[in-house]
Amino acid sequence: MTPRKAAERKSVKKQATSKQADSRRAATIKKRMEARQTAFLAAFAQTGNITEAAAAVQMDREDHYRWMRGDETYPPRYEVAEQIAADYLEQEARRRAVEGLREYKFHQGQPIIDPRTRKPLLDDTGKPVINPETKQVIYEGEPYFEHKYSDTLLIFLMKGAMPDKYRERREVTGADGGPVKLEHGMTQELSVEEASRQYLEYIQGDDAE
Repeated sequence: MTPRKAAERKSVKKQATSKQADSRRAATIKKRMEARQTAFLAAFAQTGNITEAAAAVQMDREDHYRWMRGDETYPPRYEVAEQIAADYLEQEARRRAVEGLREYKFHQGQPIIDPRTRKPLLDDTGKPVINPETKQVIYEGEPYFEHKYSDTLLIFLMKGAMPDKYRERREVTGADGGPVKLEHGMTQELSVEEASRQYLEYIQGDDAE
């Protein structure tokens, strides 16, 4: 083998080795990026907030937007995480609306004891313990709380589940769904407010006659 051919073969081998190294390096970078994406999306599904999710996995929030623009596999996965986050919100809204939140009660900065579990605190001899400052018997038991419900959240859940039944907007139409027709040959498209105003003017005019 001539020195020239040997050099060419060595060069080709070197290029092949370099390409393999580049390929392995690219695969490693991609694997790390996918791992970071997965961690971020898991955090986002829990928090529903990009900044908070980025902080949780110690990454820059701009990475998310860069992936949205440059990685075609990322947006569909982000949409799934968005839906999961939305489901969490709906579950929490339903819990607050239907099950309610515990609201613990306090008096003068101290938790109120539930009367059903309230009993004197006893010392080793079985005698009630006295508060040295207030000279009152110290009681123990479960803290008293009330369930607080959110009617507003319940309304929103009902509108979302049954929009046709609980929607606020109502349309005023004439015969066969056409425009409202008033007396005196007037026919025009009217808003609810305008139709009500003209109807009041019309009946008031009849009373005056």
